[in-house]
Amino acid sequence: MRAGHCRVAFTCFKLAADRGYSKAQFNVGLCYEHGRGTEKDLEKAGFYYCQAASSRHPMAQYRYARYLLQHGPGSLQDRQHKAVALLEQAAGAGITEAQAYLGVFYMRGLQPQEKRGLKYLLQAANSGDAQSRFHVGVCYEQGLGVQQNLAEALRHYRQSAAAGSRQARHRLRAWEQQLQGKSPQCPCYQHSVGWLCVAIMADLGKQESEFSSLGRVFYGM
Repeated sequence: MRAGHCRVAFTCFKLAADRGYSKAQFNVGLCYEHGRGTEKDLEKAGFYYCQAASSRHPMAQYRYARYLLQHGPGSLQDRQHKAVALLEQAAGAGITEAQAYLGVFYMRGLQPQEKRGLKYLLQAANSGDAQSRFHVGVCYEQGLGVQQNLAEALRHYRQSAAAGSRQARHRLRAWEQQLQGKSPQCPCYQHSVGWLCVAIMADLGKQESEFSSLGRVFYGM
C-alpha cells in the first residue's frame, strides 16, 4: 500500500477507533506499531491494542499481551500475569500465534510447566504452525511434558520439515549424520537405527528423500 493510501486508511481507522469499534482500534494499534500512515509509537499502539482487547478482540489480546511483556509498565510479575491471561483467552479463541507463544512460554519460563506448554504447542501445530510442530518433536525426543518417544519425534519432525521448517530439516540431517558416524556394532547405533527403521517401515509409502541414505546405513547397501 502506498504511503498516501496508508495515511488515508489510518485516518479512517482512527475515527472509527475513537468511536469504540474494536476492529478499528486493533488496526490503529497495528499502524502505530509498524509506522503505517503515521509515526511509529509503541506506547500508542499498546493503548489501542488494550482498548480492542478489552472488547475481547482475540488478535488484539495477543498483541497487547506481547506489548505488556516487552514494553509494558509495572513489575515483570504483574505484566506476566496479565499477559498470560490475555494469551490464554486469545489461544482459546483459536489464535495460532497465541497458542505458539504460550507453548514456548510455558516450556521456557522460570517455572516451566511442560505438559501445559505441550498442550498449546500441539494446538498451534494442529493449526498448521510448522515451528510449533518442530517444538512438539523436540518434546517427544527429550521427554518434555510427555513420555520420550523417538518414533513420534521423527513423525513430528518430518511433518514440520514438509511444512517448511528449516530447523526440522536440520534436525533430521543431524540424526542421519549421527547414525552414519557410528559402528553397526555400537549399542547406541543399534538402538537408534532400530526405532528409526520401525518408524520408517510403518510408513513406507511416504518416505522422504532425506531418509534414503539411512536405509543404506542400516541394510549395508
